[in-house]
Amino acid sequence: MFFKKIFVAITAGFIFSIILSVIDYTPLSERNEDVLYYSFPALVAGGILYIIPLFLFLGIPISMILDFYLNKLKANNKARNYLLSVLFYTLGGVFVTLLLLLFIQGGRASSVSAFFAVLWSIIFASLLFLHISIAFEVIIRKFKNYLVNNRSS
Repeated sequence: MFFKKIFVAITAGFIFSIILSVIDYTPLSERNEDVLYYSFPALVAGGILYIIPLFLFLGIPISMILDFYLNKLKANNKARNYLLSVLFYTLGGVFVTLLLLLFIQGGRASSVSAFFAVLWSIIFASLLFLHISIAFEVIIRKFKNYLVNNRSS
């Protein structure tokens, strides 16, 4: 399970880095003179350097804690399980936001809008982690079924 989480964390971190780079990138036609702009690959590389460690060292432990409690609440209803997962991972994103805010800025946000920008980004990252994890589980299950059904005797 832990190695699955590492794979999910790296994949989610890479995808999140690309998404943030797309948002932050300034096309050549819109650039001002005498202003430093990073190329798209540099934005992705920088994002990977900062984001993947956060996914690995915060995302994996929090995901494991959330999954522990989700397994205790597991029901036969797939929709209920999915909605509980979304709720738990959203609350996990809120927790990470407050944790980072506490450690980085001593518990104070520079502004309400900055706080909500960080909050929405981290909630999106936690939900991305959840959905990549779900997709990975489906792929693994289908691959195992394929191997069992196509085993040569």
